[in-house]
This record gives sequence, C-alpha cells and structure tokens, in this order.
Amino acid sequence: MKLFAVLGAVLATAGVASANQVRSDYGSVTYNGFKVKPVAITMVQASNEPLNFCFATRFPDNSIYLNHSGGVHTVSEYSCRDYSLDNGKTWQKSPFFFGGFNAYYSKDGKKKQVECWSDKVSDVQTIFIKTLNPDNSISVEKTEIKLPYKGTFRLHREIIRTKDDRLLLCGYSLKENAKKIHSFVIESKDDGKTWSYLSTILEDPEGKYPEGPNESTVVELANGDILAYVRVASVAPLKQLRSTDGGRTWSAPKDIVPVCVAPSARILENGTLVLITGRPNLYLFIDPTGTGENYVQHPIYEHIGSSYASVLEIEPNRVMVIYDESDFGAGNKPGIFNRIMAVILDIMKDDSLKYEKINHPEEKKYKYFYMPMTGRSPEDGNIYRQYFYKETDGTSFQVQEIAERPHPVLNLKQYGKSDKMARFCHFMGTFNLQNDAIAIGFEVRLRDAATAKGQFNVAYSFPSKLGEKAKYLSFAIGRDKIYYFDNGKPRSVDFDMGVLHFKSFEVKTSLAEGTYSVYELGKNTPIFTAALGLSNPAETSIFRWGDGSSLNEGEVDVAYVGIGEWKK
Repeated sequence: MKLFAVLGAVLATAGVASANQVRSDYGSVTYNGFKVKPVAITMVQASNEPLNFCFATRFPDNSIYLNHSGGVHTVSEYSCRDYSLDNGKTWQKSPFFFGGFNAYYSKDGKKKQVECWSDKVSDVQTIFIKTLNPDNSISVEKTEIKLPYKGTFRLHREIIRTKDDRLLLCGYSLKENAKKIHSFVIESKDDGKTWSYLSTILEDPEGKYPEGPNESTVVELANGDILAYVRVASVAPLKQLRSTDGGRTWSAPKDIVPVCVAPSARILENGTLVLITGRPNLYLFIDPTGTGENYVQHPIYEHIGSSYASVLEIEPNRVMVIYDESDFGAGNKPGIFNRIMAVILDIMKDDSLKYEKINHPEEKKYKYFYMPMTGRSPEDGNIYRQYFYKETDGTSFQVQEIAERPHPVLNLKQYGKSDKMARFCHFMGTFNLQNDAIAIGFEVRLRDAATAKGQFNVAYSFPSKLGEKAKYLSFAIGRDKIYYFDNGKPRSVDFDMGVLHFKSFEVKTSLAEGTYSVYELGKNTPIFTAALGLSNPAETSIFRWGDGSSLNEGEVDVAYVGIGEWKK
C-alpha cells in the first residue's frame, strides 16, 4: 500500500526535490504561508477483508469514537466500531453500539448520537437520539421532525455547534416525484432534544448531476459565514455553497476541489480551514486564511479506497486524519492487507513562508492563471496534480530557477512506459467555466532534442448534460510537429518548435462552432484548426495540461498556463 505523502518530505519545498525522491518520515511540506508536518501514524485495525467508510468524533475528554465498515461494499458489508480513550494513541473494539457518526457532546456533558436513515416517503420522520451512559449502556429517545415536503430522510455525517448555540446536521432526501436526491441541513435550538428543517442546501430538479446532491457537511467561519460542501457524484468536483444568514439561504454552488465524497471540515485554533475528501485518492485541502477561498491540496493517501475519512483537531493546530487503506471491494476481490489508519499532522501557519505574487502581462486575459513561484509547490493554489505513477526511469516534476526567465518554471519530465500507462505530471484546475467559448494560453519550451513525440499536452472538455457526451480538444507540442485530435482522429501538422526556445501559444475554442484553433501568440493565422471530438460525459468543465498521456514523452519547462472566457 502507498502512504504517499503523509510520511513524506517535500516534493517542492525549495523547488528542487524530485518527485521520485524517497521521502523522509520526518519531512515537512511547505506551502504558501504554512507548513504541514507529519507527527505520527497509528494503525487502528487490520483485516484480510476490506475496511472502509471512517466516521469519527472526538470528545473533550480525549476520547474518540469511530464507525467504519468491514467486508465487501454492498455484498458482505457489516458495521464496525472502535474507540480510543487516549486521544488516538491506542484503540480497541467497541462492545457497545455507539460510534462517531452524527455524534456530539451535549452541554450537560453527555456523548450523544443522532440517527435517522429512512427510505419511507413522508413529511414526518422519526429521529433517534442515543446517549452513551457512564456504564457504557445506551439510552435511546425519539423525536419527530416535520419536513416541508414528502420524501425520504437520511442524516449524514457530523454535527457542529454554532456561535449562537445551535446544532446543525446535514442529510439528503428524495422528494416524492423528484428526479434526484437533494441535500439539506436541520437545526436544534435546545441542545439536540428536538430538531427542525432549516433549509435545502442544494437540489437538482433537472437531474443534471449523476447522483444528485447528497453527502454534505457544514462549517462555521470566524466571520459567521457557514460553508456547505456537497457531493454530487462518485467522481466529480466538490460543490461549495456559502450562507451569510446562519444556514437559512445559500449561494450558488461552485466547484472548489476535484474530488468530492463524504466531505468533512473544521476550523483549527489558528483559524486554518481544513477539509478532507477524495476519490480517487484522499486529500486534505487546507485554507490558511479560513475563508474558503484559498485551498491548497495536500495528499494523504494515493491508492484505491473508499476515500471516506475524518479530520479531528486533537490538540491546538494538530489534526488526526482517520482513513482506510483498502480495496473498497473493487471487483469483489479480497485484499491481501486492509487497514484503518490514523495519521497526525501539525498545521503550522508561518507568514515568513509567504511568497510574493508576480504579475505577468498575459494574466489579465484569463480568469484562472498559474505561474510557478519560488518556494511554491506545483500543486499550490487551484492547480492540482491529477495523476502520477512513480517510475524508475527518470520521471519527475519540480519548480526550477532558470536564467532565461525572471521567474521560475515548472519542469516536467516524462519517460514512463506506455504499456503501464505511466501517466505523469497531468495537472488540472478546479474552476467553474460554463462559457461556450474558451481561451487557453501557455508558454513552454521543450528540452528533449531526441524524441519526436509530443512533450507537452493540453486538453479541455466542455461541460455536458447528464448522459450526454462532452465536446473536447486535445493536442501536444513536439519538437517539429504538433500532434492533435480532429473530431477524435489523430492528426499532426509541421511546426518548428525546436528545443530550449520559449514560445507562447493561444487556443480559441467555441462550442457553438464545434472547433478549436491553436495560434502562436501574436499571430493572426492559426497553426491549425480542428473539430472538437466527443468524449465521456463531463458534468463540469475540465482543463488538463502537462504530459497528459503515455503517448507523450520528453522534457518541458512551463512558464505559465491560463484559461478563461474567449470574448470574440
């Protein structure tokens, strides 16, 4: 199993570390204005069966209660519960039916769980409130909640207490005659004794999302705003919505990170906002400003798994991420080794680590713009590495200082093996471009004079409706040719790119016209124009750049990449 980043040292703290480098167990990862330092890792449980779906709650007495599953998902699945009485240092199996799912600490010092998982279509649902007694017995009370509609009612997954002393808990429901489920939030003003429907966070009356809005969580910011995070598919960008009135109304959703299952978030003592979510893989998204506007992606586990995890603050600014290393029942094949892990990280804010922003003359053209900077990870900001398979034959990416530019470049090397689909350095941006005409700009230079393949790939998919194929473009810059797809068919055109010479390009594409054109910056005649192809459905816009495919190989320096609306 690959514990890829948690036990790892930095891949780009000073812009010189190779992505193939073996990382130190005691290394820290430095980002803009803060540092992530691994502290410890504990195995909660191991099994020869899959272990998935970690939901944990920590109480003020340093006890942590955990729910997870065992067995193959939907086939032989069963419920598991573990608990720790020493802040996660040691763990034991729970003999009582109490866990960390939808749990909270009452004002009179009791550990409680709020449960309802009802597929009954009704406007009145029953909520069960469990109390863990000092002798580990369980008391259960019931209360009814009135819904503003007839529908199912599932509560999921954690409870927050707001500054005005309300309890908030999210859930999802399928309204009578609705096409898709929707997400909601309920509140309690009497410490969990009774609950009322507060608001619908996000619904999908047109049925455009693959699953419909479902797994959600909320977090209250320092300024009183409440953020909601919502899953809409198994693999899709996470939706974020903002409420400025205590959760009664919500802003329009926006895509913030490229993965979305079972989100969980909290504000640390130093004001940092941390968010855990994944699939594929598992990531901690960190916003040191605590505003929900400046997420940085920090990888936790890069391998197959459920990606259902919990993030707890176990000491000031020290978090514990509890997650599974398992096969998620993939292909219903038993795993050789499956386990639940608890990793501890320090999130250290440090203004001395901040880098100065560099203004670039091309930046104003684009809504989203990436430039490498000294001390900046290639994945910092809104640029995320989507795929990376380590090989032993020279693949790497790193930020480098060069004499030819006043600012650093992102150096990409790809010499993977095509029979293993060794994709490398494929970055993507999380954004919400719903425009029918898109402009893309970038500046690169090639560094491999021997290979005739493409060395830098650009791909973009327009958003599509549910079930419909998406229109896409894809091309790669080579030493003496540009390789591209025309209506999905491979083509090439002669182009003297050479090596060690920076050149800037513009791409202009229109969904209405169904074409894309690639220009050298400053020239009016395109290098080529091609028809957009049809790919798998893309619920939202997707922009990828870098190596992009095992069909490409070589080395390239990237000076900038930008994308935005093309105003004809």
